[in-house]
Amino acid sequence: KQKEIGIESVPAGTSSNRDVAAFSGSAKTKKKLQCWACKQEGHKADACPSKKESDRKKKKKSDNKPKAHLAEESGGVCFVGVGSGDGLRRVDWFIDSGCSDHIVNDKSLFESLSPLKCPIEIAIAKDGESIKAEFSGTVKLFADVGEKLIDCTVKNVLYVPDLRCNLFSVM
Repeated sequence: KQKEIGIESVPAGTSSNRDVAAFSGSAKTKKKLQCWACKQEGHKADACPSKKESDRKKKKKSDNKPKAHLAEESGGVCFVGVGSGDGLRRVDWFIDSGCSDHIVNDKSLFESLSPLKCPIEIAIAKDGESIKAEFSGTVKLFADVGEKLIDCTVKNVLYVPDLRCNLFSVM
C-alpha cells in the first residue's frame, strides 16, 4: 500500500529530502505571512509588535484593578460544621457535579425534615442498583472561610440513610 500512494519507508528519527520539501514548501509556492492582528506581512499575530504593545498597555491597566484571593483546590471535598455556638462538629460533603440534589445520610443534621409525597429513587454507581429518598428538609451549616464562619442554609436536601457520604450538588 505504501507504493500505491507514493510513500517511501524511512527509518524512524530521520527524514528524506521529499519529507522536508513537503513540509517546508518551495520559495515559489510559499505564501507570505500576514498578521491577522495588524494586517501587515512578514509575521504572525503571536510575534506582532503592535499586538505586543497593545497587550502590554492592557496589562498595565489591569494591574490597578483589585485582585481576588483564590481558594486552594481541595480535591472535591467541602468541609463544613453543623451545630450552634461552640458545639460545632465537622461534617464532610463531597462536591458532586453529577448529583442532581444535595443528599445527606445523617438525620441529626437537619433543622427541619418532611416526608416526600412521592419517594425519589436515586441511581447509584453499582449497575442496576438504586437507593430511595423518602424525606427532604433544610440543613444549617457553618462554612469555615478564611478566618470566618459563614452561616449557610441549604434547602431541599434529601435524606438517604443508606448513602455512604454526604453529597453537595453543583451544576
